[in-house]
Amino acid sequence: MQRSLGFLLLTLAGCATSPIPERLHQEEEDGPPIYLSEEQQLTRVSIALRGIRPSLEDYAALQEDAGALESLVDQYLDSDLFGETIRDMHAETLLMRSETVFLPALGPIADEYLGDVHRSLAEAPLMLIEDIVMSDSPYTEIITADYAMVDSRTARIWDGLTHSSGGPEWQASSIPPERPRAGILSSSELWMRHESNGANYHRQRANLISESLLCESFVERDIPLSGSIDLSDPEVVAEAVVREQSCVGCHQSLDPLAATLWGFQPKIAPGPVQAAYDEGRCDSGTPEGGLFPRCMPFKTYNPDLELAWDFIGLRPPGYFGLPAENLTEIGQAIAADPRFSLCAARRFFGYLTQTDQTEVPHDLVSDLQREFIDSGYSAKALARAVVLSDSFLAAEQGTDLHPIAGMQIIRPEAQARMIEDLTGFVWETDPDRPNCELLGRCWGDVDLSRSDAYGFRSMAGGIDGFSVTRPVHTAMPVRSLFSSILAKESAAFVVEADLAEQNHEDRLLLQLIDKETLDEEQVRDQLRVLHLRVLGEERPIDSTEVDESYALWEGLLELTATPSSPDGDTQRTWSLVIGAMLDDVAALYY
Repeated sequence: MQRSLGFLLLTLAGCATSPIPERLHQEEEDGPPIYLSEEQQLTRVSIALRGIRPSLEDYAALQEDAGALESLVDQYLDSDLFGETIRDMHAETLLMRSETVFLPALGPIADEYLGDVHRSLAEAPLMLIEDIVMSDSPYTEIITADYAMVDSRTARIWDGLTHSSGGPEWQASSIPPERPRAGILSSSELWMRHESNGANYHRQRANLISESLLCESFVERDIPLSGSIDLSDPEVVAEAVVREQSCVGCHQSLDPLAATLWGFQPKIAPGPVQAAYDEGRCDSGTPEGGLFPRCMPFKTYNPDLELAWDFIGLRPPGYFGLPAENLTEIGQAIAADPRFSLCAARRFFGYLTQTDQTEVPHDLVSDLQREFIDSGYSAKALARAVVLSDSFLAAEQGTDLHPIAGMQIIRPEAQARMIEDLTGFVWETDPDRPNCELLGRCWGDVDLSRSDAYGFRSMAGGIDGFSVTRPVHTAMPVRSLFSSILAKESAAFVVEADLAEQNHEDRLLLQLIDKETLDEEQVRDQLRVLHLRVLGEERPIDSTEVDESYALWEGLLELTATPSSPDGDTQRTWSLVIGAMLDDVAALYY
């Protein structure tokens, strides 16, 4: 009976602070817009840029100086966590974190876990983007840079890359001389993830370039196809893309872009790589060329294949009607294309406000584009313009105000960072079977918030980059289940750690009480601080919200009382209360 009542109290606590949020209306109202409170603005900015909640010191700085928001934004933009957000955003754009694409741990990486190899391959092009953004170099360098970011694993996987064992985990390496210099477009990892199968002739890769960098997808064009075209016959298709009027409209732009990608091998398949090592064909350790390399370090770019488009009879290289001979020139052409800066403005606003990029008003995007260009293509300046805009900070629409962002729900990657920042907890597990090393199939530890092969990222509203390619920004039953379990586990972790720490200043959440503390005023003061730190609510010690939280704490303490411990289990009580807060809608929405 006590257990059932305790669960009911915990459930009610998770719903008591705020109603289930709805997207704020965006219809124009007469008069000025209504803005979020200062605490709400700071919370929204912090989570959007860093994925964590503001510190108590940040809230205090805002109370002392109402103009502190802009300086705090600048601090957030310079933090490593903003770099993680940049990687998250571009992973969503480029679909890089798909755990269905990975290499076997063989040869020079035989001592590595498969999960670590996958993460290195998935993050490499994202690390280049982060390096450019965080150094405040022009954002155009993501497709013009003459270097790659390399860690110890990718340096062993790809031929021609260097990594110093005494340096940082990720280092800049010059791109192999035979390969065009074009930032992420020169990335072996990007084109390993996005293969060119069969008679696709790099068209899917070309569409990725256009869609992710110019916001122009060939796939989404509405093109009526003649019923006389047999799409199962490669020869008929090859003739149609040149002769059929309905096909020419796309392919006269798509095929020249694809023609610049022929130097990259179509694909690197794990099966043939495994077979080559099993058969002893890779014992020499010499890089293997050919159309489908099988031995590490791989040679993924072959200059001898650059003109293969001519042999097949396809269109010559070009960029939407302009001459462009190779990827280097394609990168330069994209950087100079107004669609690139416009697309960047659209994507940054869409990501930071959880708005479908197609629904962002053109005049708003144009304003952001101008600020972006005037800043020298600074991605930090673009992000700053977004989070300090009226559309981002307003709670309700007003006259002459762009549609507002509305209530947002925390993404799984950000939620994992927020929980770790608040509690120190990382939800990890080891999914490997016993003796997995005998088969070379050990994945290693998994962060369940950031994985799909073994974790819950797509269940929590994220994407897996393969079958789930668009995030969900609304409440879902499985997302609620994920959040509840994560809140419970992390709350128990932080309470045990905090109460065991004798130095209160080194604690994460429970800095004002001890395990033996029963004094109401002390407990209320701790709850007041938790309301601000976890929920972003500045409430007096005698407020209704703190009253309700104290009633929950008192009721749960009574429920945990036993004959041997008549005062109740304070550790268990604090775990339940903090778990309820971490699972509250005020903690998950911003």
